[in-house]
Amino acid sequence: MLLRDRPDPPPGRTPLQVFLQRRAAGMAFAGGMTVFPGGGVDAADRPDPDRWTGPDPAWWGERLGVPAEQAGALVSAAVRETFEECGVLLAGPDVPDGAADLRADLVAHRRTLAGVLRDAGLVLRADLLRPWARWITPESAPRRYDTAFFVARVPAGQDADAHTTEAVEATWWHPAERWSTGHAAT
Repeated sequence: MLLRDRPDPPPGRTPLQVFLQRRAAGMAFAGGMTVFPGGGVDAADRPDPDRWTGPDPAWWGERLGVPAEQAGALVSAAVRETFEECGVLLAGPDVPDGAADLRADLVAHRRTLAGVLRDAGLVLRADLLRPWARWITPESAPRRYDTAFFVARVPAGQDADAHTTEAVEATWWHPAERWSTGHAAT
């Protein structure tokens, strides 16, 4: 879940907003549903200790109830998916100009997240994320999922966008509001 404080909240509203996307109807999973940015773990989502800062995979493993190696892959996947789906790169020290080209390479599978970080001189900022929840579908479900949810505040100088083929709509949303079709990004 990407969070931000809206710079000019309407009177009587909290500035807190969360970024949501409405998935394309034809998507195999959750087509047409309103979702947080995210996705599955890829084989390349192994953490590179030379490109990682913040709580280590063992710390994440304790909080998520999984082995450290799996936890590191979950955090790496969360950072990769967030960058692919909404253009926010949870890396540092500072995301360079031209990050759109890095994103395009990642989306097109020309580079891995580790390669993008290495080539741009960046490190994955695990300190920008917090564990939120881990949901596992019941054994009776036809398709089973084991999903880790993270929370991250959008770093200064970045903003989430709707430039993804997986969503038909995306916006910053106040948790007290009800999502409606055609809701303009704010």
